[in-house]
Amino acid sequence: MMNLKFNNFLFFNKNEVGTRRRLLRRYKIKANSYAGKVISRIYDSYFGNATNIKREFSRYYKKEFKTCEEYLICKFNMSEDLARRVCNEKRYYVDLSWKGDQVGYAFSHDDELKEQFWGFVGGIEYED
Repeated sequence: MMNLKFNNFLFFNKNEVGTRRRLLRRYKIKANSYAGKVISRIYDSYFGNATNIKREFSRYYKKEFKTCEEYLICKFNMSEDLARRVCNEKRYYVDLSWKGDQVGYAFSHDDELKEQFWGFVGGIEYED
């Protein structure tokens, strides 16, 4: 399944996305260069500080909700179908609403770079 953007949240599988190091190798960029820092900031703005959905559910919400799907429906206001798709895989999520980064903002206006980036990390699907 592709990365999923729903409202201000990005749901993704860490194994499909890969690491920052892999992204730098893909573009043949040195980590300590200016370009390396920019790519690292873009990567962090989308995938940094991610939360494991199933771990969060089992640790904090298992007593309150019967299933992971029910938890996602209540917390993110998802449809049942979408919640089922997200819970069936090992997914992480990031709240993009508080990640206001100028580099990430400028990146979102460069269509060619954006297509390359999302192609590298597995694509993106919008469910808004």
